[in-house]
Amino acid sequence: MRRHELPHWARVRPPCTNAAPPPARAHRRPEPLAAPEGAPALVLAVPGTPSAAVRGLAEEVVSIARSELPGLDARIGYLDGDDAEFPTLQSVLAHSAGERTARYEQARAAGVDAKEPDGPVAVVVPLLAGPDSALLRQVRQASWTAGSRPT
Repeated sequence: MRRHELPHWARVRPPCTNAAPPPARAHRRPEPLAAPEGAPALVLAVPGTPSAAVRGLAEEVVSIARSELPGLDARIGYLDGDDAEFPTLQSVLAHSAGERTARYEQARAAGVDAKEPDGPVAVVVPLLAGPDSALLRQVRQASWTAGSRPT
């Protein structure tokens, strides 16, 4: 079958033969990523009534984040938690701040010239499907209550 006998949608242009080959590149493996020492914790703020199903979803998201960035201190805080089975966002943020201060004091006691931690204690990421100003307001309030400054 000749080219002009094919329907218009089946006709293929011949490849361009005068194009230069792509330049040779050095094939290097990318540097592995890891969370820097002293990086703030990642706290996933989970809205709604806590349940086993919600916990499973939140743990899966945190697991993916940890696998993408080894050394990441990722935690889950529930806006409507009970601090028994489901820790509240405020308690998770307070715990993160306490651990950061304890690490600094331990380093100083060991004679390490560590600088005092500054910056945010945690990066709070709400687990939302879309914008929700009421829930974002709750996240901000929880952050202020725990002594962290939301941005």
